[in-house]
Amino acid sequence: MATEKTILLAEDEEMLHQVARKIIESMNYNVISAFNGEEAVSAYKENPSIDLVILDMKMPKMDGKEAFAIIKEINSEAKIILSSGLSADSEIEMILSSFPNTNFIQKPYRKAQLSEMIQSILSSNA
Repeated sequence: MATEKTILLAEDEEMLHQVARKIIESMNYNVISAFNGEEAVSAYKENPSIDLVILDMKMPKMDGKEAFAIIKEINSEAKIILSSGLSADSEIEMILSSFPNTNFIQKPYRKAQLSEMIQSILSSNA
């Protein structure tokens, strides 16, 4: 197996967080949990080895857009999946078109959908 990868999961909805965490762990990746934007940014700063961030757009304390901007300031090459229960709006579309290594997944997502996106992103050399 390839070197172990670490994924930062920033999701404030407890049930979705647990489901996503189980999916990611079943793929043999390490998971660092954050339940709001501030925790996500703090965890990213403390763990330079994070390979991928899954970032909910609507979270308390700091929303996903603000957390995204700070994480990209720290590492412009950061690989990020934006996640929202709302369809991709103009704000999300602007982020996706402006930043390479950024993807979007609509909630609620299925295991196969999330697994495929994670594998695709982490197996690419971009």
